[in-house]
Amino acid sequence: MLDFTGFEKISDFLYFFENVSSIPRGSGNCEGIAKYLVSFAKERGLYYMRDSANNVIIKKAATKGYEDHAPIILQAHTDMVIAVEDGFGSDIHTNGVTLVRDGDFLHADGTTLGGDDGIGVAYILAILNSDTISHPAIEALFTADEEIGLIGADMLDFSKLRSKRMINLDIDHEGLFVVGCAGGRRADVTLPITCGESVSSCYSINLFGLAGGHSGGDIDKGRVNALIALADCLKKIDNVRLVSFSGGDAGNAIPRSASARFVTDMDESELCEIITSHFKTYEEAEKELDFRFSEITGEMYAFCTEESKNALDLIINLPCGVVEHEEAFPTRVKTSLSLGIAALENGALTLTYELRSSSDLSKEALARALENMATSRGASIEFSKDYPGWEYTGESELISTMRKTYVDMYGDEPNVITIHAGLECGIFSDEIEGLECVAMGPDNYNIHTTAECAFLPSVERVFDYLKKVLESL
Repeated sequence: MLDFTGFEKISDFLYFFENVSSIPRGSGNCEGIAKYLVSFAKERGLYYMRDSANNVIIKKAATKGYEDHAPIILQAHTDMVIAVEDGFGSDIHTNGVTLVRDGDFLHADGTTLGGDDGIGVAYILAILNSDTISHPAIEALFTADEEIGLIGADMLDFSKLRSKRMINLDIDHEGLFVVGCAGGRRADVTLPITCGESVSSCYSINLFGLAGGHSGGDIDKGRVNALIALADCLKKIDNVRLVSFSGGDAGNAIPRSASARFVTDMDESELCEIITSHFKTYEEAEKELDFRFSEITGEMYAFCTEESKNALDLIINLPCGVVEHEEAFPTRVKTSLSLGIAALENGALTLTYELRSSSDLSKEALARALENMATSRGASIEFSKDYPGWEYTGESELISTMRKTYVDMYGDEPNVITIHAGLECGIFSDEIEGLECVAMGPDNYNIHTTAECAFLPSVERVFDYLKKVLESL
């Protein structure tokens, strides 16, 4: 075990976090951690259930004096995002994570730490293991494969749970209480493009260096979408005929780069002036934006002017960005739409969008509006990967208790917000009628990267706070 001198108050937590970290548990590989959780429950004589998706439920009875208090769900997901530094020798898929302490910070040797959400898992195990923490009956819920689409939560049999209160431990900022999140849906828009002719040369534009970001959390930060910026540039070119158009890496990310090949009758010097002038308009918003313009020779196929114009119009005119804000939190995004991927190939332009909203009604309305706009321009649309939002419905008894406990302990108000990203809480609130839920956690920086690190003083404070909340319920 690592030397954790100075953090003896959380020795149980650190013991379980080391155990959890030693188990390979990348998304899609949750069998090992599920077996560990079952063994943990068996050794302590606790009720447990493991399902085919590797979700595990462990139940612990209320402590003396809390027998008539309403039960509570403590929830965390068991999988982690795996990233590895170039040249790192150990296999995290086989050996798990090697922890490294650097003063007040905890990180991993050459890989992601997996504090998202291994910290939450270890918190819950330390509470289940304790004989001194006062609490109502606990239903500990460990879900699998959250990072690749909330898969475990989506497959859970909710009839195994009876509590109407839940604390989710999947937030990476101390003092932040999340009380609502966005649901989502993927939309693939397809526009047939067939008319054209062979050409022997074309021009090429590669746009790169944009900030990009998360299509939910960063959608209101003024980030330029590379696909729309490039399409808007091409639209300014006379008689443009597309040869290719592509960009974006993921449906849930704002594209940082895009490229296109095209044919035009315009003079090259005039063409350069139009392109340079267009991209200069983004200089203030995108400091690192850059592009390369060149001519390419060789036999290729250029689509006709009319169909090229229709394709560019589709990219530019379909909505993208913030649609509406939360009424209770006016600075927070409620509903949005983001174009993530574009590809012109096999006789069609395909555009992949991510729809998000904390309101299922708003999400459905946005989907219908997008469908109407796409089909009116001759495109088809297919929806997939739908998951529910978690809509804030006002101050609950759980939120009030957690807020009061926080003020009593720290003399300051917590930051109670909704977030415009997906959490498993959306599924839980959809499946458990009347669920009161709050998501929280300690400071854990640079998640999903090899620079991920947890701040141990924050981990300790949040563990103290969580125990006090359980005593206060």
